[in-house]
Amino acid sequence: MSSTKAVTAPEALRTFLKVVETEAQINSEFRERLISALGVTVIYADAEDVEAANPITLAERYDEVTFKRLYGKLKAAVLKGILKRHDLASDSDLKSLKTPAMIEMLWIRATERSEHG
Repeated sequence: MSSTKAVTAPEALRTFLKVVETEAQINSEFRERLISALGVTVIYADAEDVEAANPITLAERYDEVTFKRLYGKLKAAVLKGILKRHDLASDSDLKSLKTPAMIEMLWIRATERSEHG
C-alpha cells in the first residue's frame, strides 16, 4: 500500500501553487526568476521589494530614469549592501560616496553586467 495521500487534480494544483507562492515570498532570487520568466512589468510598491530585487535584472528591464527612481527610495546603507551583495562594488569603491553617487554607480555597473550592457 502506498503511503501517499490520494488527492484530486485541483487539490494537487492548489498545493503546488501554494508551495511556489510561499517559496517566492521567502526567496527573493526565486521570485526574480519567476518574474523574469513571466516577462511582465512589475510595480515595486515599497523599498523592501526593490531591495530584494536583482539590480542587474532591473537594469535590463527598466530605463535609467525608472531604475534610479526605484533605487532612490533606499537609504545609503541598503544601497551599499546591494552593491556589495551583487558584486558591483567593493568597500573601497563605496568609501565616502553619497546616495546619489551610489545610485549612479549601481546603474552603470548593473547595465555593464546585464545582457543589454
